[in-house]
Amino acid sequence: LWVPYRDSEIVAGARAARNIRVFADLAPGITREQAREELAALSRRFEQARPETNTRWTYVPQDLRTGLFSENDRTAVFLIQLLGVGLLAIACANVANLLLVHAIGRRREFAVRNALGAGGVRLVRQLVGESLMFAIPATILGLLMAALGAEWAFRRISERAGVPVPPQMVDPQVIAVSLGVAVLSLVLFNLPAAWQARRLDLVTAMRDGGARSGTQNARSGWLARGFVVGQFAVALALVIFAGLVARGVEHFHSMDIGYPVERLLVITAHPSAQRYATSEQARAFYQRGLAELRALPAVESAGLMPEIPQFDGNGFSTLFAAQAERGTPAERQRRASLFVAGEGALETLGVPLRSGRRIDRRDTASAERVAVANEEAVRQLGFRHPLGERVCFGARITGGECYTLVGVLADIKPANLAQPARPSFFVPESQV
Repeated sequence: LWVPYRDSEIVAGARAARNIRVFADLAPGITREQAREELAALSRRFEQARPETNTRWTYVPQDLRTGLFSENDRTAVFLIQLLGVGLLAIACANVANLLLVHAIGRRREFAVRNALGAGGVRLVRQLVGESLMFAIPATILGLLMAALGAEWAFRRISERAGVPVPPQMVDPQVIAVSLGVAVLSLVLFNLPAAWQARRLDLVTAMRDGGARSGTQNARSGWLARGFVVGQFAVALALVIFAGLVARGVEHFHSMDIGYPVERLLVITAHPSAQRYATSEQARAFYQRGLAELRALPAVESAGLMPEIPQFDGNGFSTLFAAQAERGTPAERQRRASLFVAGEGALETLGVPLRSGRRIDRRDTASAERVAVANEEAVRQLGFRHPLGERVCFGARITGGECYTLVGVLADIKPANLAQPARPSFFVPESQV
């Protein structure tokens, strides 16, 4: 469902937000580098017009793949493609070995054909024709298995994610590539067998006879051993790769993300817009549900958060600066993650408290605006004694106001576990 992005939704307080992406088509004859230069010039004009929010920010052109997919997504896709290529290489080595052994067993027949004038091209044509009788049904069966397997997997995913099942699992491009790989592999892996058959001597082949003596042929032997060695090497590389991936997954699962997750239960609730039409009704819904949860014997504590750090993402992106540096935000402001937390939420999450206090029942809508920072945010602000210091945010939900720091929490890992901790702030849900 596409809805208009009205100008009234882009307010002056959101000039520091960076969550709007522009999609454009390059004009005919314009290169990516020319677009980059033009956008850089446009960025300098914006910087001069509004230095408080646009200093050191530059527009960069990206293609759709780079712009829409994160680095983690691209890495995952690359690893899956690498795994597929490795499995394909093992399968091709198997096919090559089978074709070669089958050809070696027919040395006498090929020697007679060679003596009667059948050249290498004719032998290749014969071998490919015979192999097509197996390859075409195998390819069709493989595509059918792929379609059924993909549909089964997608139905499992759609049940969990609520996404529709695509009407076509195997598209024409996949079919074309599959048929191309089947035909190409047949031609390529029949060439060694045809090359061996073309060099056969009729007298030697008739004297040696069957496939048992043929397998002892030196030239055929080293070729077959070469395929086996290649197949084993690729299989060993895939086993090592799978072991490293498994070790990485185990390492990520055992990594300390900043709070314990063993006894943490996350519940997502969306009140009906018909039954809870106003924000007051929705707030009452959440407060009533929270009270009932806290009354359960098995629940130690409970709290409300729109986004849970590391679990849901990195919160609201915002610029921040000490109040004393607010006059020159373009020079001193940095970017942080801003999270909204209700009473008891940070205690329930279990993030270690380094100093001060967490958000509690004192932080009402009419009380002084307060915030809790993590250690990385305090380091970047340069506060030796952060409690009582004032910090200003650029996020629209804070109304452009400054908040008093009342506590410091331990760092929490970002959603991308490979990245270092980033500055994070927590503000009361009643004050935003």
